[in-house]
Amino acid sequence: MVVGPVLRSSAEVSGTMGSLLKWCKGARSEAPNDSMSFIHVEDCAKMHTRILDCMGTSDNKMIINPHQRYMSLIESLHWNDILALLKELYPTLPVYKTYDGEDRVIPTQFNLENMKSLNVPVRSTRETLQDALEYLKRVGALSI
Repeated sequence: MVVGPVLRSSAEVSGTMGSLLKWCKGARSEAPNDSMSFIHVEDCAKMHTRILDCMGTSDNKMIINPHQRYMSLIESLHWNDILALLKELYPTLPVYKTYDGEDRVIPTQFNLENMKSLNVPVRSTRETLQDALEYLKRVGALSI
C-alpha cells in the first residue's frame, strides 16, 4: 500500500490514503487474518525515477534488468501489528478486535534484493504511517 502526502491537499482523499483513512475512522471492527506491505509515496517515486534514469543512460554503473520485478515496499506486517502501530501513532484510533485464531498467517515475505540494488533509502513502516497520518490531520481528514 503506497501512502503519504498527496499532491492535492484536500480532506477528500481516495485510493490507498482513502483506505488508510477508513481504517483510522473505524470502517471495520476487527483485524483480518492477513498481512499488508507499505511504502512511502515519495520513496516509491524515487525508485521509479531511479530505474528510469538508469535505463536511459548507457554509461550507467547500475544494471537494470527490465525483465525482473523491483518491488517497492518496506516489509509485510500482520494486520494485528499494523493496527497496534496505528494505535500508537494515532491514539484515538477506534478499538479493533485482534485476530486470535491459531491459524494466524505469517506476513508475506518478498525478495527485496532488486529494490535494495537501487540504493534508494526508504522510510520505516512507522515513519511512513506517521507521515501519512500527519498529512490526514493537516488536511482535516482526521481529528487532531
